[in-house]
Amino acid sequence: MAFINIEKCLKDSSFLNNRFVLTSVAAKRANDLALVRDHPMISDSSYTKFPTQALEEISLGLLNAERVEAPKHD
Repeated sequence: MAFINIEKCLKDSSFLNNRFVLTSVAAKRANDLALVRDHPMISDSSYTKFPTQALEEISLGLLNAERVEAPKHD
């Protein structure tokens, strides 16, 4: 199921068109969900695994690289 979401994300060239960026954003988001730093943006998701939830958020356009970027420390 996750492969379908990745391919759907990669088809939209205006969004995340780089596989490395896509996997990096999904991994950071899945980690935030696993460590309960944030709550899922889709409350009625049928997916139970955090990486798949992150990919679903990406495919729906709810999540992008800027939202996941860590704050820069001076």
